[in-house]
Amino acid sequence: MDQWLINGDIADSIPAGDRGLAYGDGLFETIAVRANKARFLRQHLARLELGCKRLSLPYPGDAILVNEVHQLAAGRSHAAVKIIMTRGVGRRGYAADSPEASQRLVGVTATEAHPADYYLSGVSVVRCNTRVSRNPLLAGMKTLNRLEQVLARAEWQSPKVAEGLMFDEHENLISGVMSNVFLAVDNTLLTPGLSYSGIAGTMRQRVIDVWLKQGLRVTECAITPELFSEASEIFLTNALIGLWPVKKVDAHEYSYGDFSRRTMGLLASAGVSECNVLARAGS
Repeated sequence: MDQWLINGDIADSIPAGDRGLAYGDGLFETIAVRANKARFLRQHLARLELGCKRLSLPYPGDAILVNEVHQLAAGRSHAAVKIIMTRGVGRRGYAADSPEASQRLVGVTATEAHPADYYLSGVSVVRCNTRVSRNPLLAGMKTLNRLEQVLARAEWQSPKVAEGLMFDEHENLISGVMSNVFLAVDNTLLTPGLSYSGIAGTMRQRVIDVWLKQGLRVTECAITPELFSEASEIFLTNALIGLWPVKKVDAHEYSYGDFSRRTMGLLASAGVSECNVLARAGS
C-alpha cells in the first residue's frame, strides 16, 4: 500500500500481538477508487458493519471510515482502498477479550486498468484443486483468513490465465479465487448460494440489484457439477474488475452471450466505468 492510516494516524505497523495477525481474527474490504471517488462505499461499509456484528467486533461507525477513505482517495484516478478491522491486541490463546474498540487499518495503493480485451473478448480461467471449506458461521464474510485462496492462486503461473474457479469437496462451484461467479443455464442467470461458504461480494450484489430493477431475478443456489456442465455462459465479478466474461475454463470454451453483454451494460449504467468498454468499442 502507498499509505496507511492506523486508527486514524499515518503509520505502517501494528503490534506483534494483534489478533488479526495471530489468528486472522478480523475482516477486510477492498474498494475501487475511480476519479477520486470510492465506488459503492456505502455498500462496502454496510457489509463490513454486518460482519463486525457477526464477529462481535466493535464497528467504528460510517462517519469515521468515510472520512478516512475519502482522505486517502483524494487525488487518485485509479486506486484501491483496503479497510482492515481486527480485534486488536489480546492475551495469548484463542479466548478473546471483549474489546472496547477494534483496530482499524485503512490503506490505499495505485492500480492499473485491466486490458480492454478482458472485457471485449473474455478471459481464460482454470479449475483449482484447492477446495473451499464449508462453514455456515463464516459464510458470506470477508474474513482475514484467505489461506485457501492463497493456495489456489499458487496453482497457476501463466499470464494467459486470469482467474481460477474454486469448488467444495462435493465438486459444487463456490467462487473464483478473487471473484464471484455467474452462470447462464437454460436461459436463467445463476450464482452460487452463500449458505455454507463463499463471499457476499458487493459487485455480486450489484448484479443481483440491477437485474431486479429490470423485473428479472438471479437465482442463488447450489451450483452442482451437473449445473456447471450445463452452463452456456460464465462471467466473473468483483469490486475492482467489474465484470469479466469467461471465454474458456481449462480447455472448454464458452460463448460471450446475451447474459454477459446485458449485465455488462447494466453495470455500466450503474457507474461501473470498466464496463463502458463495450459502448466505447461500438458494440
